[in-house]
Amino acid sequence: MAVDSRESLSVWMCKLHNTVSKQNGKPEFPCEQVKLDLMYLKNCNECKEKFGDGEAHKASIPWNAALYAKDPADFQSVKDEVDMYESSEANELLDMAVEYNVLPPKKEKKFRRDLQTGDMNKQTLVQNLQVLLRPVFKLKNQVKALERSARHAQVAGH
Repeated sequence: MAVDSRESLSVWMCKLHNTVSKQNGKPEFPCEQVKLDLMYLKNCNECKEKFGDGEAHKASIPWNAALYAKDPADFQSVKDEVDMYESSEANELLDMAVEYNVLPPKKEKKFRRDLQTGDMNKQTLVQNLQVLLRPVFKLKNQVKALERSARHAQVAGH
């Protein structure tokens, strides 16, 4: 039964995901337990798979559900924790740039494609987005300061 263990549930979910991927014409992911564990577990204390030397494998990067939900292909391309941080930061800034109308959605999609193909460097994108969003960051800080002042005035008035 699929819910008898973490392992059986993860393989079942992978197969379900592949069914949907196949219907949408997308590539399937190999549903081997060791690959699933490497991708999704922060550490592998629960893993039953062992390497040739008898050691349990360790996940190469921590799981980041938000990044995976936003861009599974980007998540799968992440190589280490620094790369995970950079991908998360780039995605957060891209979302913010679109939300605050600093970047048109078409341009955001182009940037995401360029990141996936390697035509754009994550660090460069992050630096450029930080410059574009500087007025937004400034306004957000001013709003926070006004909110603090209003709270202090309200507390002083009571």
